Amino acid sequence: MVIDEEEDFDRHFLTGRFRAVWRSGHVHEDGPQEVDLATALSWGRAKSSRVVVWLGNQAYNAGAVSFGEFSPLPADIGSPGPRRNPAFAYLDRRPSDPPVQWTVDLDFHLEREPLGDVARAFLDSIAKDPAVIALEADPVATERTVRATFRSSARTYEEVNEVADAILKVATEAALRAMPAEAPSAWYAGQSVTPRELESGGEA
Repeated sequence: MVIDEEEDFDRHFLTGRFRAVWRSGHVHEDGPQEVDLATALSWGRAKSSRVVVWLGNQAYNAGAVSFGEFSPLPADIGSPGPRRNPAFAYLDRRPSDPPVQWTVDLDFHLEREPLGDVARAFLDSIAKDPAVIALEADPVATERTVRATFRSSARTYEEVNEVADAILKVATEAALRAMPAEAPSAWYAGQSVTPRELESGGEA
């Protein structure tokens, strides 16, 4: 028996509404849908002695017989309401919060020609920015794509994306200036940002 919490993926919110499914071999039965946890548990425990409840990304044993190595569902769990998925808690950081470090990836890609001097211009521009910490890059000269990875300090997800966007804009302009005029190529530039605490599983 599995009880899953519904998620609003557009907003990265857990809804506090649950659905239950009973499975045995190739047979399954849909239980209550879009109900509170107590209702889903009541149905699930009546159907099976083994009940696993998923609250976001965390699984718990909630049946008379334990399944796997999941912890027991806390007795005081109550009825969870709508809340941010903990995996996306960084989206709720505010400008008044202390700065944390983020990992930033900046990419530049040419459709046809190896990067060569274009890659070096891209990376040199990034390396000069004072917001860049511990720059790494691979490959540099012979491939069509170069990725620059570095750390940067910021208070919010919005702030670090603004920093990354500004660095990428300047670096892309430098790369385009280094592109041979006689051999133009279609290009792409992009960025991604990840809180370092999600990479390490601890504090940033």
